[in-house]
Amino acid sequence: MDSQRLTDQERRGLCEVLYHAFIELRGMGSPERAHQASKLAYALHNLPHLLFAEEFAWEKVEGPLRFYQSQFYESEATRGYDYLRMIAQIRNGEAVSP
Repeated sequence: MDSQRLTDQERRGLCEVLYHAFIELRGMGSPERAHQASKLAYALHNLPHLLFAEEFAWEKVEGPLRFYQSQFYESEATRGYDYLRMIAQIRNGEAVSP
């Protein structure tokens, strides 16, 4: 696992990921979506601490999101934003779009 410090542009991109996650979580207020909301929050809960970590590894963000998407993205009813695609955009120096 390669460790590095994030650039300001990468931090801004990861903040965009959190922004979109909060928007998505807002829409998961029904009881039948509570479990999914909990899993999305769990997948991203370490991200604020990682933003300014001395040693950042992308797998610490991608791994939990990969697991989350593998659980909920088979069904159109529970599929949300493609967070792994957003992370790839950040890593490629592109603007984040869901």
